[in-house]
Amino acid sequence: MNVATGCIASLFDSSSLMTDNEYHNQILFLTDAQPNQGNLYKNFYSRIEKLAKHRVYKTFIGVGIDLNTQLLSSITKNCGANYFSVHDSKNFLQLSDKDFCLIVTQLIFNVKMKPESDLFDVEHACGSSEWDKAKQDELIKTTTLFPSRTDDEGYRWV
Repeated sequence: MNVATGCIASLFDSSSLMTDNEYHNQILFLTDAQPNQGNLYKNFYSRIEKLAKHRVYKTFIGVGIDLNTQLLSSITKNCGANYFSVHDSKNFLQLSDKDFCLIVTQLIFNVKMKPESDLFDVEHACGSSEWDKAKQDELIKTTTLFPSRTDDEGYRWV
């Protein structure tokens, strides 16, 4: 992933794409998120952040029995990034075909929602890896929201 991100960063550094504010670019990684050679370099995260600031967003599709979800979760805290894991070919085809537009379309950035009453406490927040129970003054804080499908009963799933 470090080498791939470095190649992508150099591609965008050497082009006018970094200064184009009209469009965004989406990079799709198919990975097990297991660094093959030692740890990720320190500049890996700074590259990810720099790309996001220039509207180059990332979607990670995690595969493999040893998928490193902890690493993917830390990477996707950056603006415009998300990840999914697939466990079989049927799930992969669903994600890469029927749900493709959902996984690469960012709707809203830097969302914060605060409660207006002290009468309620939040026990758990689903879908936001950045939620911290100790910070009850912020109900939801997430860098990016993506669309999702609804089923016949109105529940949302991706």
